[in-house]
Amino acid sequence: MISFKEYFLLQEENNNYNSIDEFREYWNSQGVKNMTDIYSGISYKYIRPVQIEVAKDKRKQGLGTAFMEDLIRFADERGLQIRLNPSDELGATSLGRLERFYKRFGLVKNSGRNKDFSISERFYRDSKNKVK
Repeated sequence: MISFKEYFLLQEENNNYNSIDEFREYWNSQGVKNMTDIYSGISYKYIRPVQIEVAKDKRKQGLGTAFMEDLIRFADERGLQIRLNPSDELGATSLGRLERFYKRFGLVKNSGRNKDFSISERFYRDSKNKVK
């Protein structure tokens, strides 16, 4: 039997979303409840997943990893920074474990030498493709 992550990787080329709405709807249909949106202002444009929750019956199958990989690809293709505030309110076993999960994808804690005073979120990841 093929895992969801393997299936996702096979289907990845077909996931060319025209909008953040298509991205959100696709992942909601796959069992990852999310409230991902794009925010913009005069000097910034970023993507922020406010809620990420993998359905209980779909956990431990690589679905959260696949979601994050797709989120990063979506953001990088558009030159968007990712910002988020990890929370254990939606079933994560521990906040520390969740933070380590996000760090695997290049998100950094917004503190110390990585502190960006222009943003309020606790974690962020700059796009690998700067689009002007």
